[in-house]
Amino acid sequence: MELSSVDGAVILEPQTGQVKAFGSIIETAASVRGISGARTTAAESAVSYQTMQPIKISSDGDITLYRNVTDLDTGEEITLKYKFY
Repeated sequence: MELSSVDGAVILEPQTGQVKAFGSIIETAASVRGISGARTTAAESAVSYQTMQPIKISSDGDITLYRNVTDLDTGEEITLKYKFY
């Protein structure tokens, strides 16, 4: 809980859940366009890196899960955003 209050990303090892880093800055990906908040920009950048599955926790309380999937009809990679309020 305390780690999540630190500015920056908390990075977990997917298989074990072990904390790999906290307070990390996610480099903005070239594919991220537009003006968004820092947390949204970081999450959208992280999901563009092949193996990351970010969870953004907003300061106003909503939580967004990001997942890349392949559209079965077109073969295009798309990002799904699951929002919880």
